[in-house]
Amino acid sequence: MDTCTDGAVCANCGAVYGEPAGHQWGEPEWTWAEDHSSAGVKFICQNDNSHIETVEAEISISTTEEDCTHDGESVYTAEAVFNKETYTDVWKKTIPMNGHSPGEEWKSDGTAHWKECEECGERLEEASHTFEWVTDKEATETEAGSQHEECSVCGYKKAAVEIPATGSSDAGDAGQRELLSVKEDQNK
Repeated sequence: MDTCTDGAVCANCGAVYGEPAGHQWGEPEWTWAEDHSSAGVKFICQNDNSHIETVEAEISISTTEEDCTHDGESVYTAEAVFNKETYTDVWKKTIPMNGHSPGEEWKSDGTAHWKECEECGERLEEASHTFEWVTDKEATETEAGSQHEECSVCGYKKAAVEIPATGSSDAGDAGQRELLSVKEDQNK
């Protein structure tokens, strides 16, 4: 029987005849380092499984970075040349997304408030303002006061508005006195 490297041998006389069968290499068997920094590929002859060839591969890495809302990925590509043919193997590693990192400070405009993600700037926890009236200065009998609406969540303030002066309680009594005085005059 022919072997990979020698012709067949006659069982009667021991003479070699015929041509060697040559290697019939099987499918590549890849072996990666645990950290995927290196890889090798093994080829086993189908005619004689004691004939094994091993080739070290060149590694290239391409990485897509993760962000707040998308996973990233590292793609390790091993490439080896054997018998003038190029073989490749790919190993992929998913890099989990970070998730948003809301800042501590509230941001706001005239209608809403939100926190911004420190990584990507996306608006988080966005909601309409919850306004409550806040008195800045109490009105007195003679002076106007002021008040404004302020969001109880983020502190956003609308422009202040005037609270009219309450007026004198004596002025009301004086008006009553005049009215009584006019009625008395009419009765005379």
